[in-house]
Amino acid sequence: MNRRFGRTLLALVLVGCGDKSGDDGDDTAVGSNSDEDTGCVVIEETALALDGTTSSGYPVIDSVNILDGEHPADLTWNDDASTGLTVTISDVSNARFQDMEVVWGPGPSPAIDLECNDQLVFDIQVAIVTADGQLNETLSSTATQIEGETSPTIVVDLSTATGTFNVVDWTEEAFDSTSASLSAHWNENGIQGTIDGMGFSTDGDVAMATRIDVATFTAGGF
Repeated sequence: MNRRFGRTLLALVLVGCGDKSGDDGDDTAVGSNSDEDTGCVVIEETALALDGTTSSGYPVIDSVNILDGEHPADLTWNDDASTGLTVTISDVSNARFQDMEVVWGPGPSPAIDLECNDQLVFDIQVAIVTADGQLNETLSSTATQIEGETSPTIVVDLSTATGTFNVVDWTEEAFDSTSASLSAHWNENGIQGTIDGMGFSTDGDVAMATRIDVATFTAGGF
């Protein structure tokens, strides 16, 4: 399934700003192709020890323990084919706390209420392997945990996968460019998340982004 967004709105979502205006069910928006600096930015960053705590008292090691290690899951592609997925995270380091604030570029601000979430951030090494050979990736990435949440999330770029995976195989539309990513979080059962793509196209000064649904996954046995 493909979903279309304006690029300006998409940029706000990707940098972690939360839309508190409610969901009216409309997945379509039109954005300007002006490349203005708009979204959540880091106002202050504080380094933390892995055995330390945040200013609110949260133990940093709790997040490290969730992230570190091998995370198996059952993955279902959007064509209903299934395979095994293993996400292995190592070298969790460089813990820091980021104070985030929303910043609007030139021009009028959108008529929606946005909020930026402060977050705990780690550098990680991550390996992503599927049993069917579509993904066999090893790369550097980051993990983030919004203040007040009990587990971290990761978003890993799969745009240049070394396996057989190619996001254009999962859409019939033609785009000027595409990207793909794996997004994951953890609950009491283990890892779960999605693989999604984005297709980008422009028409004059209007830029459009279409979401490409690729796969979902959840920890095996649940």
